[in-house]
Amino acid sequence: MRAGVFQMAMRLIHILELKYMSKKDYTEEAAEKQWQEAVEQINGYAVAPRVEALRQGTQMHKIVMQFVGWELARMEEV
Repeated sequence: MRAGVFQMAMRLIHILELKYMSKKDYTEEAAEKQWQEAVEQINGYAVAPRVEALRQGTQMHKIVMQFVGWELARMEEV
């Protein structure tokens, strides 16, 4: 083993929350409301006992994706 050389294997876990809104229902206000609901949902999933048990020793990424029609309107890691 060479001094100062370390490799660390990192396990990752991803939670995705997908939201869809039709183009005819789209308004900025409706989209923002849907987005906030998605963030609340994904944060709730992240602290659920089963998820906590599965994620031991991992790095969690929570990603929300919002589609309007067929197009990805917004995507962020929260």
